[in-house]
Amino acid sequence: MLVLDRFFNPFSIDLHGNGANTYKVVPETMVATAPSIDTVIAERLSAGLPFDMVSMSYKGEPPARAFDRYLGAIGAAGAGQLQQRRSVVAVARTQIERTRPRVGREDGQRLDRYLAALRDNERSLERLTSLDCPRLPARSDLAVLSKYEPVKPLLSHAHVDIAATALACGLTRVANLNFVPGRGPFQFFDPNPNAYNLQGALGEQAISSDTRYADLVAGLHIESVAGGDSSNSWIRDRHDAHHAGTTGLLTAMDRWEAALVARLIERLEAVPEADGTMWDHTLVLWANSGGGMHHGGASDHPAILIAGPKVGAPRAGAGLRTGRYVSFPKKTRAMSDLFVTTANAVGVQMAKFGDAGICQGALPGMR
Repeated sequence: MLVLDRFFNPFSIDLHGNGANTYKVVPETMVATAPSIDTVIAERLSAGLPFDMVSMSYKGEPPARAFDRYLGAIGAAGAGQLQQRRSVVAVARTQIERTRPRVGREDGQRLDRYLAALRDNERSLERLTSLDCPRLPARSDLAVLSKYEPVKPLLSHAHVDIAATALACGLTRVANLNFVPGRGPFQFFDPNPNAYNLQGALGEQAISSDTRYADLVAGLHIESVAGGDSSNSWIRDRHDAHHAGTTGLLTAMDRWEAALVARLIERLEAVPEADGTMWDHTLVLWANSGGGMHHGGASDHPAILIAGPKVGAPRAGAGLRTGRYVSFPKKTRAMSDLFVTTANAVGVQMAKFGDAGICQGALPGMR
């Protein structure tokens, strides 16, 4: 593990988190068109695989739908989808061939790009149907979890499992997971009625079906009392806790997110590869879009790099020297420097990323 601290992003809004720009490091006018670091890495590492990357968010689709999108077409289960996609491509090709002579050059190029995208999707489905992946989670379990939307802890755990399965089955080499930002995970377990827990019924059902959540409730209570917040711990979020200085609740939230990262690592450790496990060849970047705070975090972004043994090992042009905590002087190293270091560590070589006037390149002394 390599714990790094005090990265800055001059284009961040120093308020309530910065979303996509945290992972792009460009002026606001370029956010819509600039690639994020995960996209750049995925295009290189996942070339030729069914998906460049799998991406799931607490704001996104329920687990069953995510399962269908990434795992539902594997093996024989995808035969029907493939046939349907081939029908769509055939119809689109016929319509485009009829339309193309009647449009201008630019519109014709747009039609060609649309047809090419359909063909790429068809080829991805063909690759999926040829896979034989024995590690698929039961979709029925995810369908049960989907009814908990918008209950975030359950979604995040399921998203971790789907991502781990996609990696293990060779569907992609990159996963992007966005966990709950502030409000949500703990209000679900409030013994008192609130908008998130439907009068406690969902919380009780979750705890009865999965002991992880009972442990989470107990841990939250202990951390909150230790932080002097025994009366209002359930209804606060990160924003409220930062304003109130409630360190116990903030610690509980950090511990919950750390458990999700650990869950992903455990899943990958269980996947054998020729010279060890999948985790041996994996690098996790764990970061916070608001710099860990809702106010004042844009100049103090922390980040944690957790490297499997083969990734961390020194080698030509890559590797990381882990087992350290490194804090840089304030406003001397940008988030984009961290991203260059991360990309280089997994063999995607780059000198700069994001705004070239801000990025200095790879961080010193990391190998």
